[in-house]
Amino acid sequence: MKKLPVKCFLLLLFLIGAMRAFSQNQAFMDQLAGRLNAYTDSLSRASVYLRTSKDIYESTEDIWFKAYLLDAQYHNLFGLDKTLYVRLMKTGRDSVVWEEKYPINNGVVSGHIFLDNSLTEGDYLLSAYSAHSFYTNTWNGKPKSYSYFKI
Repeated sequence: MKKLPVKCFLLLLFLIGAMRAFSQNQAFMDQLAGRLNAYTDSLSRASVYLRTSKDIYESTEDIWFKAYLLDAQYHNLFGLDKTLYVRLMKTGRDSVVWEEKYPINNGVVSGHIFLDNSLTEGDYLLSAYSAHSFYTNTWNGKPKSYSYFKI
């Protein structure tokens, strides 16, 4: 009979020790998660989603577009940037055919580009970026948001 209280006492002591070890491990994991969240929040990266009204355009037409600036981690509208840079490039060349700045209102930009007669027929690249939308190891230093279309 005396062995039962000793076993219960040892079991109780083991359970208290296990709970204490788990709570210390949980505190460490909470601290680590807090540091990771603080680090990722300090990066403030954005992704630009660019949508055009159609895929093929002719000269003397307007390219109507809408751009959404999203938080890269949570995919919510990104409100830190105030200017969106949009540029048009002919594929196969590094020269910029057209570029313009647009104000960002609560993570959304609407605009249009007039294509005049001076543009030659071919494939073009429409890209958009902001101050926080560049990442390391981007595609040849070009912005990540782009849209191909033909003129």
